[in-house]
Amino acid sequence: MDLSLDLLGNAILSGLLLGGFYAAVTIGISISFGMLDIVNIAHPAFILLGSYTAYIANSVFGLDPILASIVLLPAFYLLGMAIYAI
Repeated sequence: MDLSLDLLGNAILSGLLLGGFYAAVTIGISISFGMLDIVNIAHPAFILLGSYTAYIANSVFGLDPILASIVLLPAFYLLGMAIYAI
C-alpha cells in the first residue's frame, strides 16, 4: 500500500483537531465538576447541541465550524443562563 504525504497530513491534522475538541470538552467538564462542585448532567447535551449547530451552520451556510462556534457563543451563553435560572 502506498502512503501519500497528503493522506498522512490529513490524518495528523484531523487527529489534532479531534484531540483539541476532546480537550475543550474535558476542560469544561473538569471545571464544572471539580472546581465548582456543580453537577451539570446537561453538559454533554449542550456539547452535542453545539456540535450539531456548528455542523448545520457549515453545511447550510458554508461557515467554518470554528467560526460558527465563535458566532454562536453568545446565543449558547444566553441559553445556559436561561436553563440555569429555570
